[in-house]
Amino acid sequence: LTENGNIEYKDSILQFRIHFQNSGTYYAQNISILNPLDVNLDWTTLTPGEGSHPFTTFMDENGVVKFQFDNIHLPWESLTEAGSQGYVTYSIKTKNNLPAGTQFFNVANIYFDYNAPITTNQTVNTLIAPTGIDNPKIDALSLNIYPNPNTGNFNLNINCKQATEATIVITDVSGKIVMQDHANLSTGQ
Repeated sequence: LTENGNIEYKDSILQFRIHFQNSGTYYAQNISILNPLDVNLDWTTLTPGEGSHPFTTFMDENGVVKFQFDNIHLPWESLTEAGSQGYVTYSIKTKNNLPAGTQFFNVANIYFDYNAPITTNQTVNTLIAPTGIDNPKIDALSLNIYPNPNTGNFNLNINCKQATEATIVITDVSGKIVMQDHANLSTGQ
């Protein structure tokens, strides 16, 4: 994850932290956080993390996650700055095969007892195209593509002592597969 919210394909697990603070004038007993999940996230992979106080997690069929803090007796800000704050964390995976440029939006509504919600700032992460060639971690592998860039005609040389065959997948800058082929490395086919 970069400072401007760009993520790469290898960053397939996103981490979120939602902070809250009781800015009212009395203790908050029950706090609910409603967090609609982005449609480009794999909702089945939601994993609640840690929280400042005990909480339970629910998700409805529309991908709205509810983090519920019951009976936490959270002091108000002017009584104790540090004691009036809390948080919850979670991780979730992105869906597979998304094109470069896909954006993941996140915003939450925080309810202190029966008061109107406080809406968090919206975060945006953008999937960017990988640059260069991502070589698998195989000993004694060499890969040459030339010319680069090209207009569609190129040479590909693969030398690998540990494998006899490979699947070659070439994508454009948006992540779309433009060619996929099987290669027999022992015969050069």
